[in-house]
Amino acid sequence: MIVTGSAAVVVAAGPASSAAAATVATNSKFVPIASVSDMLVNPARKRVLIADGQNGRLIAADYNGSLYNLVTGLPGIGGLALSADSATLYAAVAKRNAIVAFDTATMAETKQYPLPSIAQPKTLARVGGTLYFGYSGDPEVTSGGNFGSLNLTTGAVTGGLHKGSIHDAPQLLTAPGTSGRLVLVDRSSNATTGGNMFVYDVSGSTPALTASETTGAGFVRDAALSTDGSTITAVGSPCRTFVAPVANPHQRTDAYEQLCDGTTVDIDQDDDRVALGYGSTLSVYPAGSSTAEQSYTLPAVRTGDAPDLLDAVVSEPGGPRLFAVSHNARSEFHLWALNQPPKIVPVITLTAPATSPYGSPVTITGTITGVPAGTTLFVHRDGPTSSQGLPQAVVDAEGRFTVTDTVKSGGDTIYSFSYMETNTIASAQAKVTVAIGKAPVTLSVYPASATVAYAKHTIVNVKVSGGLVPGEVVEIWSDPYGADLPPKLVHRESVSASRGVGTVIVPTRNLGLTVKYLGTAATAPASARAFIYSKVAASTTTSRQYKTANIGSVSYIHFRNTVNPYFTTTMTANPGRKARLLFEVHSGGTWKPWKTVDTSLNASGKSYYTLTGTHSTGVFYRVRPAYLTGTSGDSLNYTTYGAYRYFTFTK
Repeated sequence: MIVTGSAAVVVAAGPASSAAAATVATNSKFVPIASVSDMLVNPARKRVLIADGQNGRLIAADYNGSLYNLVTGLPGIGGLALSADSATLYAAVAKRNAIVAFDTATMAETKQYPLPSIAQPKTLARVGGTLYFGYSGDPEVTSGGNFGSLNLTTGAVTGGLHKGSIHDAPQLLTAPGTSGRLVLVDRSSNATTGGNMFVYDVSGSTPALTASETTGAGFVRDAALSTDGSTITAVGSPCRTFVAPVANPHQRTDAYEQLCDGTTVDIDQDDDRVALGYGSTLSVYPAGSSTAEQSYTLPAVRTGDAPDLLDAVVSEPGGPRLFAVSHNARSEFHLWALNQPPKIVPVITLTAPATSPYGSPVTITGTITGVPAGTTLFVHRDGPTSSQGLPQAVVDAEGRFTVTDTVKSGGDTIYSFSYMETNTIASAQAKVTVAIGKAPVTLSVYPASATVAYAKHTIVNVKVSGGLVPGEVVEIWSDPYGADLPPKLVHRESVSASRGVGTVIVPTRNLGLTVKYLGTAATAPASARAFIYSKVAASTTTSRQYKTANIGSVSYIHFRNTVNPYFTTTMTANPGRKARLLFEVHSGGTWKPWKTVDTSLNASGKSYYTLTGTHSTGVFYRVRPAYLTGTSGDSLNYTTYGAYRYFTFTK
């Protein structure tokens, strides 16, 4: 359920099938290439486009795999990208040091964008009116790879947009759901950079790096983005297939049955299905599932040969087909058209209020795709009240329907809308839950989070939403950090017409506050959390000095260089707690760390330290006490630094 405001929206389709036995692929077509540099589908022309960098060829085939066009004279051709209207194809041609444009209707070359100062463009990705290209050979990048941009309106070229290390031209990833995001993937086997990923925001005038993965977590052979651009799926080595959030690409999670020897991955930009190629097998996973819905095994095209091995796979935009390219031991390449259109899969979308007052009508609206007008959907109610008397939903010419129902019992009520399978249309079901009954209440706690001095009187106010309801009570519970003190009720108050409740907290350690609204016959219980972080009391004094005097505007404690200073630290006591003394020395015009000492506090909250050693004269020092959460023996209080004491040594 997706809830926005008071509306709950649910999208559901026909049920996914369980993992199926592998289907032996058929109807392959020979293609005259020696490599696969890139591959994409032009849905407007219903063409499969394949770049062959080794032979300098560009292949255009129809959806059956039959050759339609063959363009030669493109040495080192690599990445491919389509214009927004699919009328123009752009190709990175490394050994021309250029990006070349083609008319997709005729495959005739229409324009060349030279890149005079940047060698060997190899990968492409279009974002709006800008074409980004990955390249190698930039002499200013010692590791050999970077990316640049080409403004398709002005022809302006900018290179060197990445300020880090990439080996060879990076793979460039974009997704329709995030037009301002570009992901770079180092697919090299370089021991230092291989598998690194970089995420750029390209919505502004200059690309801005927003996230990266540079931990050397394993090589990547191929990667793809989810439709909304939030997730990277990749195949690589060591033996793993993984997913990672684009916002944190270093958080790699093994996925898709831990498939080994993965060579290619593609994510359908219509429904987020994932196609993974490994060896001679191609597996297809529905969005969000780790179980393959389809699996294809490539056979040997020639009798007696070993099965073909996959090189690349790409999905048909707006359609179910998958296109794969493979090769055999003879270095012969084949194009496979897989997954012919199945039954129409209707999608039901429901919109209903998340809650409804007792006795009020509940109106559920929805749409369904792929079914004719006049279709009747079966509606079922599951909850405190049976489905008796519930009207059915009739679909209009635009696929819309409306059902109004009145439930006379409180509690969660689930409405299910179902379409029964036919010869050409699959079944579909969607559900939405409406909470009938009590009104919700919202609690606002002020402050929601605060850091205060030790034992400082802190006012906590609670605001209760809505109008006055008889019998409303709010409780405030304090839960001190540490296992030695349990949660404690510190305040209980009836809610007045002002809708406010308040109390004073005197924290001596960090506190978690739980505010509980107990609910009434008309309102639901509610709770909210707040946190008060208490510092400790911390100070340091000295003894054995012979005087205190200002040096400039700063008061300094003066010691003879024959005396070892004695420091007494006073800090809020707790069993096992330590005070840290942070000594600094003034050198080169700035204060620098000099010495760190941890001293154990006694039961009175005092610790002692004698500074021994040879004491240089004319050197300025300062020291302050510190309590560090998690380091000073416990985590009961907030990290606290005491005041500096300045001192020096004289003869």
